[in-house]
Amino acid sequence: MTDQLPPPNPRIRLYDFIIVLKRPRFHRMVNRVSQMMIFLFVAVVVIDTTLHRLPAPAEGWIWAAATAATLWWIFCVRQERRGVEPFYRLGLLACCFGWVMYSGFWLACAYLVAIILERPIKVAPEAGFDEKEIVLNTFPKTSFRWDEVSNVVLKDGLLTLDLKSNRLIQREVDAEVTINEETEFNQFCGKQLGR
Repeated sequence: MTDQLPPPNPRIRLYDFIIVLKRPRFHRMVNRVSQMMIFLFVAVVVIDTTLHRLPAPAEGWIWAAATAATLWWIFCVRQERRGVEPFYRLGLLACCFGWVMYSGFWLACAYLVAIILERPIKVAPEAGFDEKEIVLNTFPKTSFRWDEVSNVVLKDGLLTLDLKSNRLIQREVDAEVTINEETEFNQFCGKQLGR
């Protein structure tokens, strides 16, 4: 019996070069907005409890949602302090459930949109290069065919894409790149650009 490799998955693309870029600063802003959304829900629950305005049949569920959201918030803050990218989706989901119990349908919808968008917005930014195109793994995903590009250079930790549409894209590289890697990458790009 011979060992055979499974056939390659046609949906997975293999790139000649993948460059990991530094995370944009707005990731921190996305975290703060998520924290404020959780705080808003918990504050409303606490205020309505002190004023005796919680809906009686759902009071226990609303408190459970507020407690779960608070615990998830604490967990995410600890993750962020350890240098791990936190995702507030579960805390926001608990708040969304709580707003449904409150009969706050539109607020629940706003939280649902935040849940759906958090992961794609905070995806690790990368640039993939192959013989067909350049793909920037950002939100939204952007790709450029080589005939749309006039120059690509990786130099001193900075990736520069000069497009024929007079658009210039510059991103800092997250990892240390050796001179040999820079040279190999720039030669590959020069070959694709016909230089």
